[in-house]
This record gives sequence, structure tokens and C-alpha cells, in this order.
Amino acid sequence: MKKKISLAEAKERVKKYRENAQKNTTNIKLPNCVDFDLATITNIINSHQVKGVRAYFTQIDDNQVSLFLVGYNEAGEDVLSHVAESGSKTLLKAAAIDGEVDDPIRMCPPDCTKGSY
Repeated sequence: MKKKISLAEAKERVKKYRENAQKNTTNIKLPNCVDFDLATITNIINSHQVKGVRAYFTQIDDNQVSLFLVGYNEAGEDVLSHVAESGSKTLLKAAAIDGEVDDPIRMCPPDCTKGSY
């Protein structure tokens, strides 16, 4: 089941990863793979002015490394497509809003499918 995390939590996870991953490699839990559903990918690439997708490494509280995905524009800036109260889509820098990003739907381990390596 897809879970959303706040942008503030996503940023905190990135910060934690950057501060700890290279210093403390013996306690870090690296996944074999990280799965995102098609809706997550489609929502990112169909967003206004998105030219590509960027993956950020993150660290969850139990030292588990994960990822989240954001789109980026032609200038290389992180962007989120945010539906404003008026219903119109607006391009916003990820750092400038308190939105949400999709957590992976599955990480292996522990949730490994038979078809994954």
C-alpha cells in the first residue's frame, strides 16, 4: 500500500542519510531494491515542466536506507506538481512548499518478490 510522507520528513531523511551514511557504514541497512508504483512515476513525469526524475537516498530511523523520487525542471531544480486551492497546477520548488512525496511501495528486504534479484 502506497504511503505518503511529508516533504519535511523527506528532507529530514535525506539530511540523516547525508550525515550518517558515509561515516557509519557498519550499521546502515542497504536494500537490494526499492519499488515505486506506476502512478507515482506517472504523476512525476506528467507534471508541468518536469524534464526528468531524481532519486534521493534517505535514512529512516532504524538506519534503513531508502529512496524517494522527485521531478526536476530544465534548470535542474527539484519540483513538485501541487494542486492549488483553485484546482490549477502550479510548479513549485520542493524546498518552498510543505507538500508530500510518495514512499516506496516495497523495499527488499524484507518484502522481496520472487521475481526480483
